[in-house]
Formats: sequence, C-alpha cells, structure tokens
Amino acid sequence: MGKSTTTEKKKWKRVPSDLNLWQPKAKNDSIEGLVTQVLPEGKFGLQVKIVDGNGEIFTLPAHKVLQGRLGSVPGLRANALILKVTYTGTEKSKNWPTPMEMYDVDYRDPDPGEFGI
Repeated sequence: MGKSTTTEKKKWKRVPSDLNLWQPKAKNDSIEGLVTQVLPEGKFGLQVKIVDGNGEIFTLPAHKVLQGRLGSVPGLRANALILKVTYTGTEKSKNWPTPMEMYDVDYRDPDPGEFGI
C-alpha cells in the first residue's frame, strides 16, 4: 500500500473488543446514539448497539423492560434511527422477588449528515 498524498488527517476509531455494555449508574442517566446493529436473537434476547456522538459503540443492557420497549420501536434497524435511552430506576415486580430495571426509550430519524450519514 502506498502513502496517502493528502494532508488531511483521518480519525481512526477503534472497534471495542468486548460488548462495551452501557451501564447507567444513577436514575435519569441516559445515552443517545445512532443504531448500528440489531440482533433479534442475541445471547440474552434482543441486542441493540448504538454509536454515540463521540464515535464510541455501546451495547444496550439486556433488561426485560428495555428489550420490550426497544421491540416496540417501529423500524428499528441499523443506520435508520437515533435512540435516546433513559434509566428511570427500579420498580417492584408483581411476579418476581427482584425489582425490575426501568427505562424510557425515545426515537427519531437522523438529521442529514448526523453521525456521518
């Protein structure tokens, strides 16, 4: 391979070697990003990856409430939607002894040029 003759510096982004799981630490923590991958039959159910505004790729948690809300997003597919996921805390479950992790999910179409599309 030859050297590039352009003087423009290219910004390389490293692909994470693991899931790089987004883990909210407190109520109202949120993440916003472009959907990059949707695996309906992932290891723990629906698996969704997003890239944030800094170019970092995150896998959203496999919590049942979040998976249910993501499954209700119309047109959920790569490079088609921006998601905003907000952790809203825990609620007592009616059927299980452990509390449920709760989330709000908002979605929108990307603006032209946003996230490089």
